[in-house]
Amino acid sequence: MKKIKTSIMLAYVMLFVAVSAQAVCEDNLIVNGDFESGNTGFTSEYDYSPSDMYPPGKYTIDTSPKNVHSSWADYGDNTSGSGNMLIVNAACNDGGGSGCSSAVEVIWEQTVTVNSNTPYVFRYYLSSSYPVAPAQIQVTINGSVIGTDYASSNVAEWDENSYTWNSESATSATIVLKDLTRQYNGDDFAIDDISFRALCQEVDLCAGQDTDIGEVIVVNDENYLYVTFVSSECMIETHLHVAGSLADIPTTKKGNPIPGQFEHSEYHGCSYNYTYTIPLASLGTITDDIVYIAAHAALGQQEFMTIVSGDGNTMVTQRRSGNDAGFTAVSAPAVLAWEPGPSYPNDGPDDSSWESWSLWDQRLSINLVPTGADWIWESYRVNDPVYGTVLTFERTFDIGYPMAGNLRIACDNGYEVFLNSTSLGSDNVYGEWRTSNLKQAFVDVSGWDTVGSYDLLTYLNAGTNTLTIDAANEYFNTDDSGNPGPGTESSNPGACIFALDVDYLAEGETAWGAACGEGGHPFPDAKNWATYFAYTLQVINGE
Repeated sequence: MKKIKTSIMLAYVMLFVAVSAQAVCEDNLIVNGDFESGNTGFTSEYDYSPSDMYPPGKYTIDTSPKNVHSSWADYGDNTSGSGNMLIVNAACNDGGGSGCSSAVEVIWEQTVTVNSNTPYVFRYYLSSSYPVAPAQIQVTINGSVIGTDYASSNVAEWDENSYTWNSESATSATIVLKDLTRQYNGDDFAIDDISFRALCQEVDLCAGQDTDIGEVIVVNDENYLYVTFVSSECMIETHLHVAGSLADIPTTKKGNPIPGQFEHSEYHGCSYNYTYTIPLASLGTITDDIVYIAAHAALGQQEFMTIVSGDGNTMVTQRRSGNDAGFTAVSAPAVLAWEPGPSYPNDGPDDSSWESWSLWDQRLSINLVPTGADWIWESYRVNDPVYGTVLTFERTFDIGYPMAGNLRIACDNGYEVFLNSTSLGSDNVYGEWRTSNLKQAFVDVSGWDTVGSYDLLTYLNAGTNTLTIDAANEYFNTDDSGNPGPGTESSNPGACIFALDVDYLAEGETAWGAACGEGGHPFPDAKNWATYFAYTLQVINGE
């Protein structure tokens, strides 16, 4: 544990920013640390005695030691000079004098809730009420000694004692004060203004210059600076630059900061809380323990996208007829397909009256017409009505950070569908169907009307995505599946239909760490509202 130089008194020097008076990191976690509420909020192995401080091992709460013992000095508390303090007649070891008891040790104890992996500072004030055998106070947290302090032999002199402690994995801190002097003659003292605070500075995280959406919390220990972004809105990216000089923060020639050139950055997709850990040794030359911090967050704006077949943006990339040995590369847009009507399989070419609600549309297990999707193929009428066809469709699309996605799809007669080269599933196709003769053993003549539904979230990328559909239209002739005759354009049509819905975060507002509104400190000569703030490193020395 390290003792903090009392010369700086742990003052949080806030330059160019206004810090909320209710900042969580500045709250004193100790209950009744100034004793103004009297004998409450703590425990002690000493006996509480409001008036009689004899024998040793007693304490009271009063405004002056003189009030409870005629030999003790008359002086006020540390807080205001007129408030309460904890006044102690220390316990002594067995045999040291009348009333001594080695069993009495703990003067003051309190347990508080803490955050894990957070540095805290414990502070209290100690004074001697009698000049003989000054107290030696030992401070422990969760059973470990963090420091030992001697009271001054000069009575009525308040001395500050401060220590840092890192919670590591702990979520509570039991703080105990004991006296090690334990002398019958003397060892009389007072304690006041006990505090336990997270060692940090907090500024607002502001979006659009004046909307407070969270905070940026800065804290350091002996070796590292910790900068935490906390936001009520989804942060897609954060950028952070810490420098010993404001001039060292990357800016344009016009003075605008350049987040893309900040030393620290992280793409989160969507995060509400993120901490950067920066070695203090990496900060270079620092003057007066002050560092300048530019903290930037790109916030997410929720967007929705529906991609449908039939909008002209799906490509055919390869094809194979059922009687061909291999595939032929293609690069052509898919087109709207001919759709069977009420007289199937004897529909004639005049089909305009039924295509808006075709037999395919009516047969689907889920109606996709309201989505705007339509049936597509490589050509309006099939090119291989007897031997069937295998086609590969591709559709690319760009999104921000994915939040949800769903695909609904059906093909007459079957398909396998991929997103970003990962198979989502298939329907009505079996075995090595892509290179088969497309007969019933490989492509089923029935069941094509079941709409497959696939959750896409696991497979979506922020950026470019590629939907790939390998689709089959069956072989159609009398030697397979009881077909009445060779397939025709009307008796063996082929097509696919799909609707893909995506919910994602696009980059929206930006946010900067500094006080909202006029309290922020803009970059000199900058043309935008970007802000920075200063943080005074807590100077920690070995004891």
